[in-house]
Amino acid sequence: GPPEGGHYVRPRYHVRLVRSNDSAHDKLSPDPARDVSRHSPFASTRTFIPISRILQPATTFSEADDITFYTALRKCIWDFFAEYFGLTGSNVNKNSVMAIMKQKGVNAENQERIMDLLRRCELGVFTYSEGNVDKKAMLKETKELLEQIVNG
Repeated sequence: GPPEGGHYVRPRYHVRLVRSNDSAHDKLSPDPARDVSRHSPFASTRTFIPISRILQPATTFSEADDITFYTALRKCIWDFFAEYFGLTGSNVNKNSVMAIMKQKGVNAENQERIMDLLRRCELGVFTYSEGNVDKKAMLKETKELLEQIVNG
């Protein structure tokens, strides 16, 4: 009768929905990135914001003065930990970043390198340095480090 007919339509509709989600997901994340994430602690059904996009503000300010650049880069690193590790709001400080890196099994060398980057950002913000920092090199270093942390 009609209820049974209704019953058939619904699963088919559901399958179509799932398929459209899959194709949207494929557009968002290229296959190599998905393959990598399968072997990392971040293997998950959700699509993360790409690291290059998280670092966009610092990239934009790489030509700006030191304080602007370091403030932006530091915020980008916090944003990375918010996005990939779920740190939010008042939880975001060096101790909580350190704790969650240990919890997620980030290796000790990378933990230390993150701490070093955050220290360099703080120094850059709070002390006037005459030395001309190679901001692009620092950005590249940050991007490579964050990618290493995600990809294991």
